[in-house]
Amino acid sequence: MQSMEQLDRLERNIQTLLAKQHTIMEENRLLTEDNRRQHEEIMQCHAQIVSLQHELRDVRTAASMIGNTASRDKARLYLTQIINQVDSALTILTQ
Repeated sequence: MQSMEQLDRLERNIQTLLAKQHTIMEENRLLTEDNRRQHEEIMQCHAQIVSLQHELRDVRTAASMIGNTASRDKARLYLTQIINQVDSALTILTQ
């Protein structure tokens, strides 16, 4: 009688362990997918930052060639917008 109870308990333990294994495997799958998605976001943000850095360099070069105040103010406004976009991209990267 006692060995039957032990077998029943062993079977329940095995079922519990299999359920836990299934849960852990599902969590692992979800975490792997989340990791992949975050990696893609980081790569997109990096590409955007590189593009914005090139654009900023070009605008700075153009701004240094501009002589009048109105054009310089416009270039400064544009630079500010680019810097804000870079800051936003960096904020996304740090999250």
